[in-house]
Amino acid sequence: MTNLIKSFDRPEMTLSDLRLLGQQGEAILYLVDGRQAIVRPKFAVVQEKRMVNGNWQVVSEEILRFHKIYSAILTVKRKHFIIAERINRNGDNLLVLTGVGYHRQRNK
Repeated sequence: MTNLIKSFDRPEMTLSDLRLLGQQGEAILYLVDGRQAIVRPKFAVVQEKRMVNGNWQVVSEEILRFHKIYSAILTVKRKHFIIAERINRNGDNLLVLTGVGYHRQRNK
């Protein structure tokens, strides 16, 4: 047996996992439409930046709720680790944890 985690062994990422990542900080969501969202404890923020007088400035911020964008999330990254990715499992398109960079807390 190998030590690699098979795709059917990996648990699905939940909304509570996203909230916990927001509390821990430094997590970024990559969405289907190519945008990047910064994870906060209760929502995700998409910042639109533009060049103003030679400097990059945030022009607008869009707040996205987790339950509305969950189906549009392709990958979740923190620093250089891919925490979760979208895969096909038995015909279903699921967002699953990779087992690197984040581990779900166990209930005792």
